[in-house]
Amino acid sequence: MQVSRQNLSCDYNAFDKSPLTRTSGPHWKLWQPLLVHTRPGLLPNKAAVDTTNTAMSQPATKRTRKVPQILFSEDHGIYSEFATSSPHPILYDGALYPTAEHLFQALKFVDGRPDIAEYIRTSSPRPSQAHSLGKAYQAFVREDWHIVQIAKMNEIITLKFSQHPELVKLLLGTGDAELVENSNDAFWGIGPDKKGRNEYGKALMRLRSKLVQISKRHRSRASSTSS
Repeated sequence: MQVSRQNLSCDYNAFDKSPLTRTSGPHWKLWQPLLVHTRPGLLPNKAAVDTTNTAMSQPATKRTRKVPQILFSEDHGIYSEFATSSPHPILYDGALYPTAEHLFQALKFVDGRPDIAEYIRTSSPRPSQAHSLGKAYQAFVREDWHIVQIAKMNEIITLKFSQHPELVKLLLGTGDAELVENSNDAFWGIGPDKKGRNEYGKALMRLRSKLVQISKRHRSRASSTSS
């Protein structure tokens, strides 16, 4: 299904350039609670640390804080919305893709075999079907896919989160936790032996870092405006 709505920028700066992130206009009321009032670094149900009445006479000891870990999968818990299979349509190049998985699989063919890419986009709303078609047409995948696939995934999730602001709040709420895709895919997830590369989790953490920087800039602007 072709749509006339203009596509958002496909890089991290889309969050700054999009009308949703400007500090004026009708969209700011939607975006402001996510970027200004969300405090990156707080995990759900994380207990506050009482720093009062500390014994100052005791020498300080250096402690290594263990970074929390969040495992997510496409079929379990609130963080399943991070998965490429989550029901969050993505507008890309004037066309609407049912899920991030549809777009990821289509991008394997969009330059050399656009007919296959379009078939993946429109054949079924189910992400599992898109995944299966990507494998079925493996012989026609662009030759450099193994080189560009991580960059393409970065592009896809940037679009996904910029077009669905509620996901930004969810991602920022993970604080500095390690995000781990708990799947059998040893490249994008941790695989069956739990020793996989977790490239999808790493992509989400890179996006989160960019969002934290943007959040800080917007809070700084809001603070200087109110003072």
